[in-house]
Amino acid sequence: MREIFTDTDSARVGLFQSLLEEAGISTFLKNQYSNNMIASGGRMSDVVLCVINDHDYDAALEIIKEAATGGEEQTEEWICSKCGESVPGSFDLCWSCQEPIKADLK
Repeated sequence: MREIFTDTDSARVGLFQSLLEEAGISTFLKNQYSNNMIASGGRMSDVVLCVINDHDYDAALEIIKEAATGGEEQTEEWICSKCGESVPGSFDLCWSCQEPIKADLK
């Protein structure tokens, strides 16, 4: 068993657990039933998501990473060949003139 994600937000941990279980990856939660407050200091306690089989860890990490980022890859800005404007990498069309990104820039 290997820890893969920790958060005080049990709903977020539960979402990631559901995604992993849906993908056929067995999981376990630590501190799931704690009272969410540690008596000393009043700090929220962390809920810990664990992958039961160590060989599933890498696949589980990718699923969590994709869910946390919304599946969007960060890409570099590109320069529009028509108007010369700098365009965010997530855009397929120039924001200024609507020129599509060139295939060799993708």
